[in-house]
Amino acid sequence: MDEKKVQAIMNLIIYGGDGKSSSVEAIQAAKEGNFELADEKIKAAEESLLQAHHTQTEMLTQEANGDSVEVSLLMVHGQDHLMTGMMFKDLAKEIVDVYRTIGGFQKQLELKKFKLFFLCIMHKEEGEENDKPRVVQSKQKEIM
Repeated sequence: MDEKKVQAIMNLIIYGGDGKSSSVEAIQAAKEGNFELADEKIKAAEESLLQAHHTQTEMLTQEANGDSVEVSLLMVHGQDHLMTGMMFKDLAKEIVDVYRTIGGFQKQLELKKFKLFFLCIMHKEEGEENDKPRVVQSKQKEIM
């Protein structure tokens, strides 16, 4: 196998691996609530995988033009890296969105807890001790 073909295969391995690594980092960032970083990592994954895809397209074009590409273990490894990276990036985007949604629900829940806590404090200062549960329950329904 000539040097040019080896370099093309190495591009599949390198860029495919970079795409997967960036996708993993995106999930980790989202898990920590850092969605700006998660979005940056998804973009980096897309850019790496695009480079690998361009290399793959060049190889397919070469094959279509009659210059066959040798199927070796190295080639299979390169294609595996590309496809795994692409699949992982797609899943990472979904997982980041799930974390983003969960984060939004958590913020809403915290706000509702704060409002309820505030109402309990206000009632304690204004009302009598024996009717506290009734007033708080009526306000809790409004909050939730």
